[in-house]
This record gives sequence, C-alpha cells and structure tokens, in this order.
Amino acid sequence: MLSEHEWVYERMRLHTLVKEHPDWGARRLAHTLGHDPKWVAKWKSRILSSPKLTLEVFRSQSRAPKHVPRRTSAEAKAIIGELRRELSERYHRPAGARTIQYGISEYLKQHPNALTLPHSRTTIYRALHELNFISPRRRR
Repeated sequence: MLSEHEWVYERMRLHTLVKEHPDWGARRLAHTLGHDPKWVAKWKSRILSSPKLTLEVFRSQSRAPKHVPRRTSAEAKAIIGELRRELSERYHRPAGARTIQYGISEYLKQHPNALTLPHSRTTIYRALHELNFISPRRRR
C-alpha cells in the first residue's frame, strides 16, 4: 500500500505524462504508469479541471460524507406522535408509517405554514421507534 506522499508523486508523474503526451488515452497512460485506467481517467480529469495547479490538487480527497444527514426535529416527532394517537383512535387500530404518511399530507393541507415534516415512511418509522410507539424486534 502506498503512502500519501507516494500517491502524490504518482499523480505528479501522471500530470507530467499528460503534458508531454496530450494525445495519449487513459489505457496507454495507465500502462506506462502501471495503474488502472479508471484511476488514470479520474485523476486526469481532476488535474486538468483545476484552474490553478497547486499541491492540493494532487492530494487525496476525503471520503467522508460532504454533509450531515438531515435530522428530524423534536417538533416534527411530536406531530408524528400526535398523528399516531389521532389516527389510531380514528381507525381503531395502531396507525403505522403508511397511515401516518397519509395523515401528514392531510395535516399539511390544514396547516400550510407548519414546519417541514418527513415524507419518507422510513423516517416516520424511525421517529415512531424513538417515541417508543413501536418496540424493536426481538432477535431469535
């Protein structure tokens, strides 16, 4: 496994070869460098698309997520819990995520200025779990 400075050196070699032989394709460059053509294509596009060539262009980029996943607010969870109670009474059975999903659309029609509520059944199900309306499944 190569260290970061060795990878930077390999990417600089790629840059040098691209400048010396602009007509070469990714396969020929990959064969000359001893790397995969996909690696060559990826780094060639990164290097050539950068407006200013600095050392940062040749460094690895983080694989961490670029944004934090959206969280359901406490107010939205409270509304989901309220809808669970109301819809369970209305339909005489425990309201699940699908029923609550329909209930949310009705709720938003009545309260147009309400905060944004989740539309995904998975998110609604997760909120029901966090509010202890649904107990986690037991493992066998």
